[in-house]
This record gives sequence, C-alpha cells and structure tokens, in this order.
Amino acid sequence: MIDTVSLYLSGRNGQEFNVNLKEFNSSVNKTGQVNNYSNNFILKAKDKRNIYIKYDVNRCYSIVTFSVPKLLYGNSLENIQVTDKDAVLNILSERLNGILEADFENWNVSRLDVTKNIEVKNSVPGYITALKKAYDVSQGRYNFTNVKDESLTINNNSRRFVIYDKVKQELDTKEISRSEAKTKGNILRLEVQHKKTKHIQTSFRRKYNFDELFTEKTFQDFSNFQLNFFDKFYCNSGQYQMFIQDIALAELIF
Repeated sequence: MIDTVSLYLSGRNGQEFNVNLKEFNSSVNKTGQVNNYSNNFILKAKDKRNIYIKYDVNRCYSIVTFSVPKLLYGNSLENIQVTDKDAVLNILSERLNGILEADFENWNVSRLDVTKNIEVKNSVPGYITALKKAYDVSQGRYNFTNVKDESLTINNNSRRFVIYDKVKQELDTKEISRSEAKTKGNILRLEVQHKKTKHIQTSFRRKYNFDELFTEKTFQDFSNFQLNFFDKFYCNSGQYQMFIQDIALAELIF
C-alpha cells in the first residue's frame, strides 16, 4: 500500500541523530560555508535499493528517502504488509550503520506514495486507453497528462494520481529481467504521490510518523482514499465500495 517515503527529523547532528559526515558529499555556498551533506547509498553495484540521505546544516534537519518494497524485495511489484515494519527498520539500521544512526521509527513522514498493484487479465495498455477515454476533462481543478498507452497522470498542487504499467516500468529501469517480467503477468499500478508533509495533511487530515504507517487502519485509509479518488475521476457516484476488490475494479475499467 505504500512505496517511496521520506522520513524527516528536525535536529542537529550529534544530538537527535548521528551522521558520519565522512560518508557524504558536501554542498557549499558562495562564502565557502557548507550548506548540506548528502549522498545516495546503494547496497551493491547495479542494485536499485538505494537510500538517499540529506543533512541540512543551516535549517537543522535530516531526511531519508527510500522505496519500502524495494528494500524488502528488490522491486516494487510486491505489496507490503502491516507486519513488514520491523523488517524495514532492521534493514535501515543495518544498511546505515556507521552512516546515519537514529530511531527511524519515530521520524516524521514528509513524502508518501500510496500505491495499489492490480493484477489484470488483459494487456495493461488496454486499461490505460480506456481510462484516457473515460476521464472527464471538464474537471478544471486537475491537470491531465497521457503518455501514449503507457501511463496517465491526474494532478493538482497537492498530489499526483498516476496510473501505469508497473511491469513495463520495472523492466525499463532494469529492476527486473525480461525473464522475470514474463512471470509477473500484467500489473496495473495506481499510485498517489505526496511530495510534502502539507500535501499528506491535505489528503489525510493528519501527519504520520513511520511507525504509524504500519497499521491495519492506516492501510485501509490509504486504500479508501485511492478508490474514493478513482470514483471521483471516473464514476462520480460516491460508491467506491462497489470496486473494493481488485478484480471488480479491473473489470469496471475494461
């Protein structure tokens, strides 16, 4: 139900968290003073499970960005579970040992990608084409962008709602091989991207720390949010419960 997240904590190095500055690249201003330290940490060559870290010296905060399913599975084709929280925290602690040491469980969430992978019987481009034709372009509050039969994006200032072929995207970015792609079938991806804390608040009327993401209620809230917006864009019935099951949503689209 979630993919990329950013964890944010306000504070100074050596007090709220411990950053090994020797592991980072520095950015300096015109006077030669260091503004921030950052780096993209990869487990091994050609591995996509990267963890991006930035420590802002002037504004006193640290931010850690990563894909939750990629840390666990090496790709984003698997849906994570509520019970995965401890595994994610263990991976973060092990990977960042000697780089950034902190209690990530209580860090604030400043970016949140809410996702849904739907296994469909037919080729994904057919669903994209159907959704493109069905979208009501008169909804002036949102911008609508379509990339051929590969993806479509509906967005405003607070969020981006993206629908695309997830297997193709993973193949294009070389996160899976062609042989692996053949075993994954057809996966239609629904994704809502929130790039800032205030955007998360706009959608869910609250803030989250990392620990609060992994509850049954939160997962259900995320699912309801996605389906409610899908209903708003394509049905406008207020009855998003009618396709609460993935197969019902897939059949509706096709």
